[in-house]
Amino acid sequence: MNNIVMVLPFVESAEVVTWTRECYRHITGVDFVGLEEGKDPLFTSADVEMNVPAMLNRLMLAEKQGYKAGIMGCFGDPGLFAAHQVVAFPVVGPGQSSLLTASMLGERSMIISPCRNHAYATEKLVQSYGYSNRVASIRWMNKIGVEACITRSEEGVRDTADICLKEIAEKDIHVVIFGCIGLNWMADDLHRIIAGAGYDCPVVEPGLTSIAHAKMLLDLKLNQSREMHKL
Repeated sequence: MNNIVMVLPFVESAEVVTWTRECYRHITGVDFVGLEEGKDPLFTSADVEMNVPAMLNRLMLAEKQGYKAGIMGCFGDPGLFAAHQVVAFPVVGPGQSSLLTASMLGERSMIISPCRNHAYATEKLVQSYGYSNRVASIRWMNKIGVEACITRSEEGVRDTADICLKEIAEKDIHVVIFGCIGLNWMADDLHRIIAGAGYDCPVVEPGLTSIAHAKMLLDLKLNQSREMHKL
């Protein structure tokens, strides 16, 4: 067993759970777990929110199993505030970690998501964390969206690159943030295409970023404030 657990919003039998483990198989110190039960499949932000109780239960089980830190495995950070109140170890969210990291890298960021129906929820997430003045654009993939997370198609990369390059040029974007862990596979290709077009623009991938934040908190022996998050 590793020190960190990422709790995904999907049931354990979902293909995306296996896919996530495969994508991050080179990462040490982290276990990726699904849910014993819950809504499946997930298409909207509402679907994800319906699985928050199961995510919290899985996180509490992880604490009993001896894990030292947790990650709510979705860019929307479902149940993150509640997680801080139900377990004693530090819990981070990919969305919050990515926005914080992007704010260190540039003044103007954009978020690119797989599909349009997550755009409003992403906007509210940005507002809740106080980054509205730093996120200049929230966009979504035009064509294949969620399908690209599984198929890893070249079309998905080209579609994403076209959208990002347009926003970088027109809105002076400094940092690109993936609005979904499922886009992690294209991070290197997207950065290469952006650099090839003449823009030195970092790409923040939320899965790796949240893992790095969780490891940092453990290394520094830090935890969420218990003055704010009473147990």
